[in-house]
Amino acid sequence: MKQAQHTERNIIPHLGEAYYRLGRNLLQIAFYAFGIGTVAVIVSYPLWFWATSHRSSFSLFVLLVLILLLARFMYRGFSRQSSLNGDQERGVFILRPLIVLLKSFLLLIFGLSLFLSLSQGRWALALLIGVLFFLAFGLFYLKR
Repeated sequence: MKQAQHTERNIIPHLGEAYYRLGRNLLQIAFYAFGIGTVAVIVSYPLWFWATSHRSSFSLFVLLVLILLLARFMYRGFSRQSSLNGDQERGVFILRPLIVLLKSFLLLIFGLSLFLSLSQGRWALALLIGVLFFLAFGLFYLKR
């Protein structure tokens, strides 16, 4: 009987410590969630205001960002091609940058058609083009 009382007395301080750590972790999660939500509001509210009040300039900005992202992926594709071994055949070395240009041109066409279909209010067409765009992007640039 004395052994059972001795064990119960040792558990009580550990329970208090466990509840303290649980409460501290829950407060940390709530604090981080509040911080992330605050940053999201600070970033998204001006963009929402810009998109609703100046629709054409916002659309051009989004198109510019898409073109810059495409240029970044093109640069990355060319830099990978230039880092190939020097013993590659000359024809293959010239052909690979052309393939990168063709892929980038196809993605640009998908992006522009997506932009035009959204700006004209053709939502079903925009959804189809958007799905094809992301599939093509994944096939062209994200495969290893």
